[in-house]
Amino acid sequence: MVAKKVFIGLFGILLLLGIVPPTTATEESDLTLVILVSDNEADLTLAQKLGESMNLTIFITSWGVYDPNITAEIMGAAPDKVLIIGGPAAVPKDYEEDLDDMGIEWTRIWGNDRYETNIKVLEYVLENYPEILDNVKIIVAHGRDIGALKKIKVEKAFPVYIDTNKTDSQTQILAMIKVTHIVIIKTPFSENATEMMEKRIRKELKVNVTKEEANITAEMAWETIEIAENKILLAKELLENESVKVPAAERLILLA
Repeated sequence: MVAKKVFIGLFGILLLLGIVPPTTATEESDLTLVILVSDNEADLTLAQKLGESMNLTIFITSWGVYDPNITAEIMGAAPDKVLIIGGPAAVPKDYEEDLDDMGIEWTRIWGNDRYETNIKVLEYVLENYPEILDNVKIIVAHGRDIGALKKIKVEKAFPVYIDTNKTDSQTQILAMIKVTHIVIIKTPFSENATEMMEKRIRKELKVNVTKEEANITAEMAWETIEIAENKILLAKELLENESVKVPAAERLILLA
């Protein structure tokens, strides 16, 4: 912690000397924004779609890990405001402290899981940048379906993540966005959830629905296994670190 404060302090001196450009207060629409997000596959995909639509730089930190080098990269971009996507378990509060120390405004957008975070981000966009969602392409997909998430990454669209028990808020946000056409991506992994959501969309929203399938390759299956293994490994490291609260590690194991 002391080393971190020294690091941030040195960066502050550089700001005062003019070596790093200072930020300035402006109107909300004129703010220089950047996004800070963890490498959680769902949050990252969501952040990338938001970044693409607003032409924002994205900084990625490992899930649950504070890295002062990420702070340095953010400072180098000299933003007026940082949008933190994901909860404190994913993006540690140390980053908030760094931004406070440097006088940079930040807003954390998050929920209790990837599904709630997804909804919160869309609500934030609706409130602050509604024009971004005008006639936007919306893709509905299971929030843990790696194949579907990969397909979303190559689309110019915003995702709405669902699960078999995660459809209420999702249906409500779709109604708020006033979509006229929805694409549902399914794989064998997510077929039950996507079929449930499709029926609900057709009944309650009465919009055009297109169904697409994402092929599950051996590479994707292996990547899914690697993601789970990496999360378990990180959780073990967190458990061995006395400075880390146990619930964060337990949550990571559940996410694996």
